[in-house]
Amino acid sequence: MPPTVALQVSLYCAVLASGCSAAKPTTTTSPPPVAEPITVSSTDVQVHGCVRIDGAPALQASLETGLTMAKAEPIPLDATGCFSFTRPVGAVRGLEATAPGRGRVVQALLPIAGMIELELSLPPAGATAAAEIRSQDLASRLADITGWYMTTLRGQPSSAHLEMVAARHSAEADPNVRATYGLVYIALARTPGAPVEAIDAARVREALAALDPTHIAWSVEMEAIVLAAGAGDVDPTYLERMLAGHRDPQVYGAAAYVLASTRTAANDLIGVSAALASLRARGEPSVFGRLALTLDPGDLLAQGQPLPPFVLHRSDRPGQLGSADLRGKVFVLHFWATWCQPCLTQIPLLAALRDRHAAEGFEIVSIATDEAAQTVADYRRDHPMPWIHAWEPPAVAEALRQTYQVKDSSKTIIVDRQGIVVAEDLAPKDPEFAAKVAAALARR
Repeated sequence: MPPTVALQVSLYCAVLASGCSAAKPTTTTSPPPVAEPITVSSTDVQVHGCVRIDGAPALQASLETGLTMAKAEPIPLDATGCFSFTRPVGAVRGLEATAPGRGRVVQALLPIAGMIELELSLPPAGATAAAEIRSQDLASRLADITGWYMTTLRGQPSSAHLEMVAARHSAEADPNVRATYGLVYIALARTPGAPVEAIDAARVREALAALDPTHIAWSVEMEAIVLAAGAGDVDPTYLERMLAGHRDPQVYGAAAYVLASTRTAANDLIGVSAALASLRARGEPSVFGRLALTLDPGDLLAQGQPLPPFVLHRSDRPGQLGSADLRGKVFVLHFWATWCQPCLTQIPLLAALRDRHAAEGFEIVSIATDEAAQTVADYRRDHPMPWIHAWEPPAVAEALRQTYQVKDSSKTIIVDRQGIVVAEDLAPKDPEFAAKVAAALARR
C-alpha cells in the first residue's frame, strides 16, 4: 500500500487523518496583516558568536554546522571561545555545540540573509538548549523563534505550549515574524496528540491566510506541510505553488511528497509523474524529496511495483537463489559490506526481526558487495547471520547495484509475498521498517 498523507510518514511524524477540526474556535478582532512573501536571498548570512560554559569560554567545545539535514562542517573557535563565518544563504541550516561532560546547544538557521550574533551556553550533561540570539534583524528574530520551537516545543503539543505560541502570535506586530509564529502554531496544532479542545481553529485559518506558499516561515518545520495537508488545511493548488516557487529544498520536497502520495492514493499516475518532474527540475532533492521519488510510477523500485527479478549465487551454501524461489514469502533484500560500519549496526536489528517473524514466512537475503568472498566468509564465521547470503564478483555486484539503485554501501528493500516492493531505503532502526514487514506478513 503506498503511503498517503492520511497514513504515517516514515521519516519523522505520524500524519493526522483529515477532520482534525478544533473544538474551541475563537474570533479575531481584526484581519491579520499579510506577510510579504520572503524567498531565499542569493546573498550571504554572517554568523558571529561565542561558546560558553557557566559564563566562561568553552575552549574544549566542538562547534559544527549542519544538524540533521545537512553535512556537518567544523567551525573553529578562537582563544576566547568565539567564532565568525560567512556563508551563502542556505549553505548553513544550523549549529550544534558540544563539550565533554556537558549537554548540547542546537540552533537552526533559516535560509535568509542577515547578520546573526548569538551565544551558545552549554547546559548540564543530558540537556539540550537553544542559543541566545543577541541581534535583532529579521534573520535573527526568525532564528530565535526556530531555536525556541526546536528545543522547547517540537513534538510537545500541550495546551500550555499552544497558549504560549498564540500569545506571541497575537502580540507580534511585524507581519513576517507574526507569520512565523503562525506557522509554529499550525505545526503544534496538527502534531499527533495535540489537545483538540485547546486548538484555536480561527487562528489556524488566520495563520494560513497570512502564509504565502513561498514564505520562508515554512522552513521552520517542513513537516508542518505534511501535517497541514493531512488535516485538509492546504489544497493541491497551494502545494503546486510551493513546489514551483519556494527556494528551500526541504520545503518544496515536502510539497512534492504530499502531492505525489495523495495522487498515488487516487491512482492519478499522470499527476504523480508531473509532480516528480517538477521536483527533479528543481535540483538535488531533500529528505522528503527523496521519499517522493520512491513513488515514481516509472521507477522499477517504486512502492507497488514488482521487484526486478534476480538470480544470485549463494554463499551460505552451494547453489543459486532466484527471486521466483521467494514467491509466497515476505523478504528483505539487503545490500551490505563488511567495511561499512552503518551496515554492521543494522545486522542485530535484522537478526531480531527474523527471529520474531521466521515462522510467518519472513526471510532476509543479504548481498555482500565486498571485493573478496573470503572477507565476507571470515566476517560471518565470527558474526552469525543465520539467513540467506549471496556474493557476486565485482562486475556482477556493480550491475546489481545499478539495477537496485544502491547509492551507498547499504540498502534495504522490503518485498511482499507477491514480489511487490513495499518499501526501499528504510533503515532497520526506523520503527516503520518493522511495521511494514509486519503489515506485509499480515496480508495473505
